[in-house]
Amino acid sequence: MDIFGCHCIKIFDKSGNYLSKIRAYGEGPGKYLDLDNFIVVNDEVLVLGVYPPKLMWFSFEGDLLREEKLKSSLTAGVFLESTNRHYFFKAHHQAEDFLVLSFNSSFKDTTFYFPKKTDQYYGNYSSRDNFIDNSEEVYFSMAFQDTIYKLEENVYAPKMVLDFGNYGQDISEYKMKMDDLETMERMDFINKKAKLHFVPNFWFVTERYFYSDFRFEGRMFNVIFDRKTQKTEVLDYGIINDLDEGYNPHLFNYRYDENKVGLRISGKDLYEILEKKKEELGPEAFEEYIKGKGKNLAQAAYAAKDSENPVLIIYTPKK
Repeated sequence: MDIFGCHCIKIFDKSGNYLSKIRAYGEGPGKYLDLDNFIVVNDEVLVLGVYPPKLMWFSFEGDLLREEKLKSSLTAGVFLESTNRHYFFKAHHQAEDFLVLSFNSSFKDTTFYFPKKTDQYYGNYSSRDNFIDNSEEVYFSMAFQDTIYKLEENVYAPKMVLDFGNYGQDISEYKMKMDDLETMERMDFINKKAKLHFVPNFWFVTERYFYSDFRFEGRMFNVIFDRKTQKTEVLDYGIINDLDEGYNPHLFNYRYDENKVGLRISGKDLYEILEKKKEELGPEAFEEYIKGKGKNLAQAAYAAKDSENPVLIIYTPKK
């Protein structure tokens, strides 16, 4: 999905081959002036975060199937086959009453969740990642809130609470800074001075793990919490890649299901990493490396060495 350039969604097969593009940028019926999210339901692409507010369904070939006008934008959503229901998050600045609502597959029988509270701060971040969909396990949270919920039998049950203690950001101070400061001053505060707070952008939750990136006064940390052992690992920015000893990721940009996360890096940058590995190991050890644990890295790097296009790297739990 490209929300800044082509305002479109490009579709690829699992091998990375380009198939088609969804693009309906413009004014009028069947068009959008903005989009921010999408989900796939029953082999159809449901586009969310659309302006003017509406839901739009497309085929994988990029053809518009239907659309439904809305009073306020729905910016995130999931569909559960077990309940045969959609669950959506409203744009908080447009919501008048509730932030989350649910419909059945016919978009009837509406249920509402999470009343909007005037004394709570929700920030100005994209809410496209508020839901985590692990097949039949759905987790939910919101920016500047401290609770992670799991959707269980149409009820959002609290499962984890984030306690930052003395390192946490005072939310009333944060809101005041966002209201009073000029743009560059706001960015300086966010990037260099703000203390710990939760924004569900780069995060995932499984039955075993919770992961998210956090910032504290300009420093970034990767936090991994083992829900089984109740142990927390705090990594100072980078993650050491002991799988193929190649690229060390700073964070994970994408999640696919309970056991897959990913990131992207330009082909040229990936090739440079492989070349540095060659210098470190020497010719003989390098040949052994690219035939062994570095085989996948080498194949991708050589294929993309002259390209600025991103290479998608998928990670699964180490067995």
